[in-house]
Amino acid sequence: MYTGLGLHAVDMEAAERLWKLSEQMVAA
Repeated sequence: MYTGLGLHAVDMEAAERLWKLSEQMVAA
């Protein structure tokens, strides 16, 4: 259970990084 939550947290962080990266590309 704990590992699942940990993986989910990492996945969310990666998704946020991708989102911000795509925002920068659109802004540029």
